[in-house]
Amino acid sequence: MAFRTTFSLPLILALLLPIPLEAEELLLSGPAGPLAATLMLPEAAKAAALILPGSGPTDRNGNAPGALAPNSYALLAEALSTKGIASLRADKRGIGQSGGDANAVTLDAYAADAAVLAGELRDRSGAPCVWIIGHSEGGLIALRAAPDLGAVCGLVLLATPGRPPGEVLRTQISANEANFALLGATGSLIDRITKGEHIKLKEIPEPLRGLFHPAVQDYLIDLFAQNPLSLAATIDLPALVVQGEWDVQITSLDAERLTQALPQGVLAFIPRMTHALKEAADSSRAAGLQTYLDPALPLAPGLAGFIADFMLTGGDP
Repeated sequence: MAFRTTFSLPLILALLLPIPLEAEELLLSGPAGPLAATLMLPEAAKAAALILPGSGPTDRNGNAPGALAPNSYALLAEALSTKGIASLRADKRGIGQSGGDANAVTLDAYAADAAVLAGELRDRSGAPCVWIIGHSEGGLIALRAAPDLGAVCGLVLLATPGRPPGEVLRTQISANEANFALLGATGSLIDRITKGEHIKLKEIPEPLRGLFHPAVQDYLIDLFAQNPLSLAATIDLPALVVQGEWDVQITSLDAERLTQALPQGVLAFIPRMTHALKEAADSSRAAGLQTYLDPALPLAPGLAGFIADFMLTGGDP
């Protein structure tokens, strides 16, 4: 007897869709407290990547308290998983579900956390080495941490500064016309902190206290002392520098300088991509800001595929 089965269109489409990816939530023992992390481990993983977040109170998904919620790191981890790449991403110290003091940090402290995460990822994935993906400030941490992380395959630096961070901050603030009245005070504060000086709260103009509050000045002193090009020159590993065409926080010049400083640097520009790793509708500031706010907006086209190809070919572009 012959049987004929009739599938509805929604069922056919469901069968064609990828199987949902499972994420495992971890709570790891870090140097300053527990590190809350998410592991994506596809079957028979071909490579493994540790994703390091950018500046500020950024969690493992790329979101921060308030309106900033692009969910970029979660989207990147999911996209890499569909290509057979395992990933681990964690809340920063004192952020989200991770313990520790979010203000009592340095690049070395973040590097120590990254060492714990990299070791866990190697153990869980069985990969002989791991790739380090750093976004913005996370790229600086990747450069600082790589020599101390054990077996590292290479680096992927997303929108990473190619100048001392104090210079980058000065450029970012001056780019917004609304900040013009504060440029003199901002420049003075950056100069003083770069010299290692602590500044009393009463000396900081009210609109700038969130950026330069005494509670974060130890961190800023450490951060402003970093030279990304000097760090990059010590990294003799495959390294992909990815820069968005419409990134208003990090420039193409940063990316070019960083690539030149890396002994094995490869540069990739992504059209229309903003600092949030998403494509803007146009080059206006308003359209760019929208990419920071919409978690449903996908990653910039081609970004995940380019990163995956770089990893899976061992850094051969």
